[in-house]
Amino acid sequence: MLTYGKIMSAIFGRMGWPRLDISNLLASLRLQGAEVPIHQAVPIPRQTLETWARSQPNMTVRICCFLAWKTASRWDDVSGLQRHNFILCTPTEIIIDWSTVPKGRRRNPYKPSKYTVVVGRLTNEIAAHVWTMNARETLCPKTTSAIDTAWKSDPMMAQFTCHSIKRGALTHLIELGSTCPEIDPTRISLLAKHEHIYDLAAGTIRYSANPIATARLLRTQDVTRLL
Repeated sequence: MLTYGKIMSAIFGRMGWPRLDISNLLASLRLQGAEVPIHQAVPIPRQTLETWARSQPNMTVRICCFLAWKTASRWDDVSGLQRHNFILCTPTEIIIDWSTVPKGRRRNPYKPSKYTVVVGRLTNEIAAHVWTMNARETLCPKTTSAIDTAWKSDPMMAQFTCHSIKRGALTHLIELGSTCPEIDPTRISLLAKHEHIYDLAAGTIRYSANPIATARLLRTQDVTRLL
């Protein structure tokens, strides 16, 4: 009800219609705990995801699984990436400019989460596939619902959904960070593209003429090397 109410409120706002009643309903739902999800995706372990991905004959599905894990991203965010989103692609370092791909970035594409630097394991395999992409091709044509359907019929994957990838990757990093003080928690939030207090303003990112240097400055590589 809260989700539908927020959508309806946004539509009413765009149309210039009064929405006091909807606002009161949303406030009431929040007070009843509607912001706390009833169900959340089961986090998928890294080895389970990688085992399934490597069993897939479709290379685009395999690489999309790897990149979604390495960037703690939703399937739709990763599958829609095109060649121009990869502003640097080497066997040891990949830099992604998300532009407006994640829906939360469309109003402000210059948030610090604009860039992700991928290093460490799986990087060379992802890079090798990206080099084969043509300019108009997306990383993977399979939709979230298609993967969810495939997983439902697989005993090893039946308990998971595509959202399990992002939740699994973040859980993995949080568990590591809980015992390793060298891991900066804000880097995990930045990788997840979540809102947080950060010391690099959107205007600074917008004015930078060197996107590769800017991406490295944001230090997401400190955590992607752990995934």
